[in-house]
Amino acid sequence: MGFDGSKWHNISVRCTDSRIDAYVDGRRACTIIDNQRSAGNCCIGGNMDASQYDNISVMPVAEWTVINETDPSVIWVGQWWYYYYPGSLFYNYDCTYSNVTGAAVTFPFYGKTGRVIGTKRSDCGYMDVFVDNIFKTTIDCYNTAENNKQVLYQTDELALDNHTIRTAVKGQKNPSSTNYTIIMEAFSSTTSPTCPAPGTNLALSATASASSVWSSSYTAAKANDANYITRWNSYTNSCWLELDFGKTVTFASTRLTEYETNRITGYRIQYYDGTWKDAYSGTTVGDSKVDTFPAVTGTKARLYVDTATNTPSIYEFEVYAARGDVDFNGDGAIDFGDVAIFCNYWLEQECNSCCGCDGVDLLHDNKIDFQDYAIFAE
Repeated sequence: MGFDGSKWHNISVRCTDSRIDAYVDGRRACTIIDNQRSAGNCCIGGNMDASQYDNISVMPVAEWTVINETDPSVIWVGQWWYYYYPGSLFYNYDCTYSNVTGAAVTFPFYGKTGRVIGTKRSDCGYMDVFVDNIFKTTIDCYNTAENNKQVLYQTDELALDNHTIRTAVKGQKNPSSTNYTIIMEAFSSTTSPTCPAPGTNLALSATASASSVWSSSYTAAKANDANYITRWNSYTNSCWLELDFGKTVTFASTRLTEYETNRITGYRIQYYDGTWKDAYSGTTVGDSKVDTFPAVTGTKARLYVDTATNTPSIYEFEVYAARGDVDFNGDGAIDFGDVAIFCNYWLEQECNSCCGCDGVDLLHDNKIDFQDYAIFAE
């Protein structure tokens, strides 16, 4: 690569499993896949004696240890069925599935973080998740198209110790699903620190209220309980859903998850600093809508629905501070070097190593798309 030899440059080498990526000033110079060696030494050198090196650092890249769902360490309870077909899109060409309520599987691991890998498709239902025997959440495994090798659940970062993840067939489903099935393909864990979280969901510590509720089963509190099955439902089309933080907070993005896609046709994200002000305005919401905007400061946040085709209903109204560190090459500046790294991973669909894709996966959903671009461009 040609560059000005009279000034300092940034060189980095990233080694993950069998893949080696080399960068010069944030631009990927080459990628090598080497499956012949299980270990080795990493060195940086030049072909001129006058080359100088400074500020050399070695940082661990967390790697996921993946095991197939058939591994002897995995514990199955209840009725499950095994499927294997060479050439299928399942991890290792197989899966184990059940639609029997209460059927459960436990993945024991030693590490800081664990993952459940499986399939989402049109006949999948709800899956309860327990970490160290404590209920964490319910996952909706329904999807219109079949998506294999999906990270269905990832734990928060835990203490480095022995842990378990247990998933169970809930026996309930999305109204659009044809069955209650959950499909397991693999499990994974890491002993290294995970990627920085996209930020704390500020809504979880807020008090929710609404201008209208359908009934006592659909109160405002259902929209900030970290449960993607319960939901707030308004009684009127024009309405608002408010989060009172009880203190001054700064936030720069929100995520809305809507029941029955696109009931809402016009809305605003607002903040209160003595008076209500608009931070963002949009049209439709859908299954998951992330909105980013210049950071605002206030004691409350509000979803204000201006227009809707039916009474609005929201599973979760999430509020976050600024998302992600966009200094990808770590040179202390946000510039074209960071843009180059972002472009290198554009539309990547498998950022499934810990902190994979050089941190470009700002939304931490294992892919690079316009939602990551929106956060980066901010």
